[in-house]
Amino acid sequence: MAMLKWNQTGTNKFHSGVDRGVLYANHVAIPWNGLVSVTQTFNQARTPVYYDGVKLHDLITVGDFEAALTAFTYPDEFEPYQGERAVVSGVFMHDQTPETFSLSYRTFVGDDVEGQSANYKIHIIYNATASPTTREFLTLSNDSTLTPMAWNITAVPELVPGFRPTAHIVLDSARVDPNLLAEIEALLYGGPGTDPYLPSLTALFTLMSSYFRVEIVDNKDGTWSAITEFDDYITMLSGWEFEIDGIEATYLDASTYVVSDTLF
Repeated sequence: MAMLKWNQTGTNKFHSGVDRGVLYANHVAIPWNGLVSVTQTFNQARTPVYYDGVKLHDLITVGDFEAALTAFTYPDEFEPYQGERAVVSGVFMHDQTPETFSLSYRTFVGDDVEGQSANYKIHIIYNATASPTTREFLTLSNDSTLTPMAWNITAVPELVPGFRPTAHIVLDSARVDPNLLAEIEALLYGGPGTDPYLPSLTALFTLMSSYFRVEIVDNKDGTWSAITEFDDYITMLSGWEFEIDGIEATYLDASTYVVSDTLF
């Protein structure tokens, strides 16, 4: 049996940085410049259970998404989502009921080989509500510095088949199939000839859970078909020979095997 080893090159990872904030409001995606930090709160509660004075286990109550967001500025489109309503152009009534929005941002995962930007995680928050915190305005002086504004963010979870309801999804670039990641980023950030938008949580979950590089279809007649939308996964070697990458093959004996589509 091999011994455990610590601090192996490439295994020392750290989390640092936030960027690519995007506000999704009324089916429109708006860049959120000046994002400083997103501090998530994990609202788990533990209740010990005792029987005859002996502790048996802990009941864990999982909380819902909450975070504190700070930024040096915010998009004009965010005004209704922090409780400001326009009367006429440039005139706003404060202390109004805030509207619900969605948000995405990116955090970085570095290591001791590639540095800070080795990989990243895309966080997507649905059904969020923002409450502005206290803001301090100081007189101008030679020592004046920018003061970030802050909001407390809460979110209402949605049902997800097979999972506890949630409003927070994270995509890890080190683990997600690169083709799937590129497809989702094109939706979130837009691309050539494509406007950015945020799919519903149900639509995004369906896209991710049903994604495949190569799909294997049983034709029910003793044959099967391999289907893909991507290049370089199915290669014809001759008129009757082919090579398929990105599938699962399990040999039952020397001449019999089972093939199935697989994720990254």
